[in-house]
Amino acid sequence: HPEDILIEKKSWNAFFQTSLEMDLRKLGTTEIVLAGISTSRAVESTARTANELGYNLIFATDAMIDKVKDAHENSIKNIFPRIGELGTVMEITKKIADLSKE
Repeated sequence: HPEDILIEKKSWNAFFQTSLEMDLRKLGTTEIVLAGISTSRAVESTARTANELGYNLIFATDAMIDKVKDAHENSIKNIFPRIGELGTVMEITKKIADLSKE
């Protein structure tokens, strides 16, 4: 869609040398749902920065994967619960739908 924001990443971290933070601030965004292909690299790196920037984080755990199973599990079990909430895509979308009804 024309109003969609496209970010071309240059590193693991989606905030590094991109306009992502500026774009999110312009929109008044306070919460981010994260998912991705490399849980222990790209998702975790982006999540750490987002956390430091003060965003509330939700991790869509069934929408992530990593080449290294142990690294993936470490991020989900030990890192992400410290900095955000975890849920499946279905749980997250249900919660958003429920909130929009209020």
